Amino acid sequence: MKKILLGFYLSIFSFACFGQVIFYVEEPASISNNYTFTYTDPGGGWSLTPDLMDPLNAVQDTLMLADDGTADDSLACNPLINDLTGKIAVCYRGACQFGLKAKKAQDAGAVALIIINHSPGAVGMAPGDSGALVTIPVVMVSDADGAIIRAQMDAGADVIAFIGNKVGYYADDLGFFGDDINRPKAFSNPLALSADNTEYDVQPGAWVHNYGTNQQLGVAVNAQITLGGTVLYDQTSSTSDISFGDSAFFSLPVFSQTSYTEGYYELTYSIVTTAVDQFIGDNMVSQNFMLSDTLFSMTNLNDSTNTPSNGPYYRPSAAVGSYSACIHFMDPNASRIAAMGVTFAASTTDPAVLDGEYVSVYGYEWADQFTDINDANLTGVNTLNLIGVGEYTYSADLQNENIYVPFDEPMTLNDNTRYLFCVNTFSTEVYIGFDNAIDYTQNFDNVYLQPISPIEDNGTWFVGGFGRDVVPGLSVNVSTNLNVEENEQLSITPYPNPANHIVNIPLNGFKGYANLKIYDLAGKLISDQNVNTMSGNLQVNVNDIPNGNYLFNITFEDGKSGKFNVVITK
Repeated sequence: MKKILLGFYLSIFSFACFGQVIFYVEEPASISNNYTFTYTDPGGGWSLTPDLMDPLNAVQDTLMLADDGTADDSLACNPLINDLTGKIAVCYRGACQFGLKAKKAQDAGAVALIIINHSPGAVGMAPGDSGALVTIPVVMVSDADGAIIRAQMDAGADVIAFIGNKVGYYADDLGFFGDDINRPKAFSNPLALSADNTEYDVQPGAWVHNYGTNQQLGVAVNAQITLGGTVLYDQTSSTSDISFGDSAFFSLPVFSQTSYTEGYYELTYSIVTTAVDQFIGDNMVSQNFMLSDTLFSMTNLNDSTNTPSNGPYYRPSAAVGSYSACIHFMDPNASRIAAMGVTFAASTTDPAVLDGEYVSVYGYEWADQFTDINDANLTGVNTLNLIGVGEYTYSADLQNENIYVPFDEPMTLNDNTRYLFCVNTFSTEVYIGFDNAIDYTQNFDNVYLQPISPIEDNGTWFVGGFGRDVVPGLSVNVSTNLNVEENEQLSITPYPNPANHIVNIPLNGFKGYANLKIYDLAGKLISDQNVNTMSGNLQVNVNDIPNGNYLFNITFEDGKSGKFNVVITK
């Protein structure tokens, strides 16, 4: 049953434009949180699905598993045998179309449907044959978040969730979201380009919205930046009053250091108010950022593996040819580094697999001349000079797994020059991983005013990409060793691949001593060994290397070298 104060909405509908669609678990308290999700809207075949930006369509109710009579976790592909009247149904992705699952939940009385993904992140949901008949909200959450929610349901707890736009739902309710905050220019900036406060800083600031029906007095924003538990920055803005349906922007002093240390920095924004906020789930926004010896990235990186955190997987809806997802880079001291390769993740829809799919990575000089996004000279992506190239063919179905693909040669960079780093596919089955947990709207519109993540669809470029609230899950490995000679590259095909104990490396007649380096997907050196290749065939024991995808780089005494990927599965 919706617990919505309908009387308020007649007067506040015009203020809903600053609202956000959220998926928030309210009870039990142990898992109460905002969860990352994707959702359907009235477009692309879901013509009757409610517009969740309209507060009238918000849903708050208890979750119930959709039971399709099967012994396994319900996929909601068969007729449902339980009564879901007034409940938010829960099922799992797989075996049938999203629209069919939603229609079956709707027919069983559900007021909304949550689909739990079978892999990390969440994906956009195609309507299929039944989507046009669906009249309830449909959302998807990741496998990990789904497991958290399902564990409480299995334990017998009443799990209550809110889906929609909460404008006017509470009397005292301030909030902000990812698109309201200033972020660092990039998630990970090379330390070589961040020597001191003349080269690197962060400009904190945030919008705060009054979603409640009461005026809020003396509101402020606090921002804190820590590194390894040490507080480097702790500032609170001046105060402002915010009327119902209004917003205010809060500026804070610039964060800068006389020198920087490699590591993860955590930037946390908090709303400061004297009122008792009735919904605290949107009173704090955190954004880690990173200074790294080896990585440039616009997307969040995993704090243990330094690999991109991919959420949904996207491709243009009608793409039938080339598709490129890119990130933009420019720095006044870029000549200090070279780009070595790109890490990305990909996925396919059932039943297609990645095994055998061919993907390329490219590094372009973006030669169009413009100052920022407001420059009339920015008319698109018109002039690209291809500088870096790498290629990869999947030898296993590595769904959602990060893959590092090196450029054939290191890509040296020039100061104050624009570059695009891209992953490209011609396959209509391949979706590239994106991050929807990092939102550069403020940076793009009001702070740095620079392109973020252009995409290419069959030869046509779109500077804005899929939007400022999603960026490709790409990271670029960089090196400060710029004295890399351009040596002849050898074609080497290892076997078996995937391997479990031994990898055979046929050297095609090359013999002698060589150096073999093995890197993981984050570019971390796993093994560095000198080997004797007099037999013309090298055997490498990988028993001590964990399962995963690795880059092997072998260099001979005469400078010739070869690079290839090996998948290790035991």
